[in-house]
Amino acid sequence: MTIFDGWLATNRHTHNPGIASSLRLVGQTETEPADYFRVARYSLTTRGNAVTYCKLGQRKQESLLNPVHLPGVTVMNRRNFLSALGFGSGGFLSLPAITKTARSGRTVWQPDGSGWRARIGVLTPHFDPVPESEFWTMAPEGVSIHVARVRLVDGRTFADPPHADDATELLGTLPVHAIVFAFTTSSYLLGTEGERALKARLEKRSKGIPVLLPGPAAVAAFRALGVQRIALIHPPWFADDVNQLGIGYFRGQGFNVAYASQMHPLRKFTEVSPEELYEWARKQVPAGAEAVFFGGNGLRAIGVISALEKDLGRPVLTANQVALWYALRQAGVPATVNGYGSVFGKLNPEAKSSRN
Repeated sequence: MTIFDGWLATNRHTHNPGIASSLRLVGQTETEPADYFRVARYSLTTRGNAVTYCKLGQRKQESLLNPVHLPGVTVMNRRNFLSALGFGSGGFLSLPAITKTARSGRTVWQPDGSGWRARIGVLTPHFDPVPESEFWTMAPEGVSIHVARVRLVDGRTFADPPHADDATELLGTLPVHAIVFAFTTSSYLLGTEGERALKARLEKRSKGIPVLLPGPAAVAAFRALGVQRIALIHPPWFADDVNQLGIGYFRGQGFNVAYASQMHPLRKFTEVSPEELYEWARKQVPAGAEAVFFGGNGLRAIGVISALEKDLGRPVLTANQVALWYALRQAGVPATVNGYGSVFGKLNPEAKSSRN
């Protein structure tokens, strides 16, 4: 019996690892063919002319993802695969344990940031460090974040061509599983009809890779959590009319906005401390609000989610948190994200084709 320990690679122009003709197997020390990128770790066994493969997981609590069916290949379940290796039907072993026990002779590498589960693209204003750092902080193992900077001349025209369109096209060449347009203000300014038009326009440049906006992500998260009465907290650099547009946006989606305000004192774009965010929410969010949303992708807020959910006793959402949640759902990644909000408990990989 021969053990193969390597990668499953898919053609970057196909964007569909379920199409067998687009797949190649690549050894750990090999380089994938041109136009292919690695999407998953696999181990294989051979018996004569028959080939069997099994996709390996990373953590004991995670279930196997759906296997990819290759022509003429037999799929073994986990129990049978481990039995064939002589491990019996015990606990689900991690990749390093499998590799070492199988005596492949290869070095076990440290995590290297490879997006073997999913690659998520992010469009962010050129001066804003927050979205990409928050995405990387929350991203589960095997999910990589890839950022394109978009020149911002005026926040009210950020979504206008050509800058966002050009950045989207560049991200699409990676390729990625989804692209997040990380600018909540555009959702508020455009409204739902304008969002749909922006999404359609950018997806032409991404060659069909889904483009996800913060507004629909927050709406989907609220609905997944089953809440109707919400509180909106906006950055201290949001203008009064943008705050009002935010109220109208969520009311137009059927939500009851119990509270909405920018943080005070008002100021230009800057970092806001977790202590200030925490105290503002504790003092301002009314008891009747069923959930809280920190709007604004430039507002660094994920650090207070856990503490506020514990103290307020209700879900806390932020613009970058719900955007990542929505992107993982789109990519069909059921990975665990701990410490960044109860919404990740509602991650539904079956919803990856959703266009909400």
